[in-house]
Amino acid sequence: MDLIGLVQEAKSKRWLDEDYTVKDSIALLNSATGKRFTRKIVNRLPTEIKENDFTIEKWVNPSTGGKHFKRRFVYTLLDSMTVKIGYIESYYIYSY
Repeated sequence: MDLIGLVQEAKSKRWLDEDYTVKDSIALLNSATGKRFTRKIVNRLPTEIKENDFTIEKWVNPSTGGKHFKRRFVYTLLDSMTVKIGYIESYYIYSY
């Protein structure tokens, strides 16, 4: 499936809302990859991250309460105010 088809499926199944905010990351990942993902939310990362795991940091902006999700090793938004002044609330560990 191409990206446009994936977005259309995600919108029709309500995995994305009208603003393209992800509402069901597991369903979206499963459809995009053909794999079966699980997700754990933890306060600290384990000492070892397995080969089939990837991690997301959940940042909080203390002045606005806004949230920002950031991949730990691949990060393209270089000027996030939430990351600059905020703190990591939790980590999401996705596994397949």
